[in-house]
Amino acid sequence: MIKMEKSKKKKSRRNDIIEIVLALFVAWAAYQGIAFATGTSMPLVAVISSSMDHNGLGFDNWWTSNNGFYENLGITKENFMLFPYKNGLSKYDLMVVVKGEPKAGDVVIYQGFGKTIIHRVVSVTDTGYVTKGDNSRTNKVADNYGNPIPKSAFIGKTVVALPVIGFPRTLLFDIFGI
Repeated sequence: MIKMEKSKKKKSRRNDIIEIVLALFVAWAAYQGIAFATGTSMPLVAVISSSMDHNGLGFDNWWTSNNGFYENLGITKENFMLFPYKNGLSKYDLMVVVKGEPKAGDVVIYQGFGKTIIHRVVSVTDTGYVTKGDNSRTNKVADNYGNPIPKSAFIGKTVVALPVIGFPRTLLFDIFGI
């Protein structure tokens, strides 16, 4: 009887391990399918910083604090109100990203400064994109201003942002740096 219980426990543990490995494989395969469908290697991205946060100001108050920068680039309040995510993005949001040609106002991800960055395109040039995070506390000037982010560093642009769903990914980054 004891031998039979040990055998059942072994089979149960083995089945648990097989199920975990299978679940991980299915998740990986699904992610690869999404990557293929969106045309980018990073189709789901969690916002892990406050670089796109409007600090709870509401659009009008945020614009009053930031209009000088954008108006110097020829972006009016009316223009900005038509941009996707005009109210910014918050830490923990999950973005769905696709490959595509970004235009001014699009929220994009790119490789820069040794990391993956989520910012808004404020200008498009022949050689690349000038970007800036919406948060004026953490991003006072445009990224690499005067030397646009090269098109080769561009990963994709956001088409959907889902509030708070990126929390598990952000937690992994906050705790383990991954």
